[in-house]
Amino acid sequence: MKSLNNTLQGVPASPGKAVGNIFILDNDSDVSKMLDGDIVLMFELDMQRFPLVKAKASGFILEEASINSHISTAVREAGKPCIVQAKGIRDILKNGMKVELDGATGIISIL
Repeated sequence: MKSLNNTLQGVPASPGKAVGNIFILDNDSDVSKMLDGDIVLMFELDMQRFPLVKAKASGFILEEASINSHISTAVREAGKPCIVQAKGIRDILKNGMKVELDGATGIISIL
């Protein structure tokens, strides 16, 4: 995870931009606390959890996964921006922080 001032760089996996608050999803029980427009931050999103969050999420940041993974394909098909391979980002971004996500460039800006 490259960091410069208030911007972070991951690997773009699905194009598009989103502005929203970070929602760290660690387990399925957290889904009920998610708000419309949140940007989901997870270690790795699996295909079982994706249907639970895709309607409310405005975008996704994943510490693992690759641009060719099943989940990256599903996120692209859903038309949501996504950045992957953002290793260590949960040490920087916390729940409720407002960010802009650019899925075409892999840049996350802390607002």
